[in-house]
Amino acid sequence: MDASTTTSRSTAAPQERNLRGNLGAVSVTFMVIAAAAPLTVVGGLVPIGFLVGNGIGFPVMFLVATVILLLFSVGLTAMSRFLPKAGSFFVFATHGLGRTPGLATAYLALVCYTTVQIAVFSYLGATISSSIVLLGGPEIPWWLLTLASVALVGALGYRQIELSSRVLVVVLLAEIGIVVLLGIVILVTGGAEGVTFGSFLLQNVLSGAPALGLMFAIASFIGFESTVVYRDEVRTPERTIPRATYASAT
Repeated sequence: MDASTTTSRSTAAPQERNLRGNLGAVSVTFMVIAAAAPLTVVGGLVPIGFLVGNGIGFPVMFLVATVILLLFSVGLTAMSRFLPKAGSFFVFATHGLGRTPGLATAYLALVCYTTVQIAVFSYLGATISSSIVLLGGPEIPWWLLTLASVALVGALGYRQIELSSRVLVVVLLAEIGIVVLLGIVILVTGGAEGVTFGSFLLQNVLSGAPALGLMFAIASFIGFESTVVYRDEVRTPERTIPRATYASAT
């Protein structure tokens, strides 16, 4: 082997390994909505919003949150065009404020989302365990079911992203179907006073703690900004990312 060959091999740039995918706007939208877990929102956050927020006026907070997030999406999608990286807030913060604030943003997001994952997977294991008992099955430790759920999600994440998107489409459609069915039943049966439109009265919207109600409403959209993370895995990011962002916010 001559010296020129050795030199060329030693100075050659390492081969880059980039994420690849062929996702469309619908697939990205479904993945983002699935991360927000509509059924968990209806069964978990909504009752808390009614309780500690503005009571009967709480549903209007979802409309307010939608308007706020749509306005936020304008800037988010604009920045994603000028900074075409998949790092999301880390890229934006680093470009605008410097490397140190950017790293702080990244670590803060890592801690927050890791905490959310621990809570969600633990809640999932406990829910599955109690559901099995209610259906007459054996009592399985919740942590075993949690670890099994983590293993399943990890296996899907290891495969190509198209597989995860197909699985999420099926699961999310079933989830949305349950929520829609619950809404229909509530509309048909009504409450003690039947179906009313008191939620839209201004005095009810401003009653209690509307700021807390708005906080829980915005929390129900958790992860909607993650559309820009899939930039390297979509067909046409300049069109797909904005469409998925606006769709997931609405």
